[in-house]
Amino acid sequence: MTGAEETESMKTVRIREKIKKFLGDRPRNTAEILEHINSTMRHGTTSQQLGNVLSKDKDIVKVGYI
Repeated sequence: MTGAEETESMKTVRIREKIKKFLGDRPRNTAEILEHINSTMRHGTTSQQLGNVLSKDKDIVKVGYI
């Protein structure tokens, strides 16, 4: 694993942990999650990366559509 890959995987781990903590209160939509991540993390994330994290984590479940 290169330095860039290692840094990226650690960022993803931090994003996952922050999302799970944020979702502990109540269900949230993707826009609310993205806003929370970008306002509380120094470098934030993109909607594309957030979508990848949400889709690959088995602990995070989609509850509905708008």
